[in-house]
Amino acid sequence: AKERGIKNVKVKGDVELVVNQVKRIYQVKNESLRHYRNVVWDNIKEFDAFSIESIPRAQSDMADSLAVSASLMLPHL
Repeated sequence: AKERGIKNVKVKGDVELVVNQVKRIYQVKNESLRHYRNVVWDNIKEFDAFSIESIPRAQSDMADSLAVSASLMLPHL
């Protein structure tokens, strides 16, 4: 997103535990997962606005479709 000049990011996730870990509501006890959470936090600083919210798993099918579409537009990392 930052490479494309996007300044405001809204994330919707269907795994409430992960959403709450990113929001600092829950601790991350696993060291490897803590690393990924820290990478997320470091990237959040690059945006003017960032929000993350939990959505019901039934709504995640649409999110998965959007993620696949977006990944086809971006160069592979």
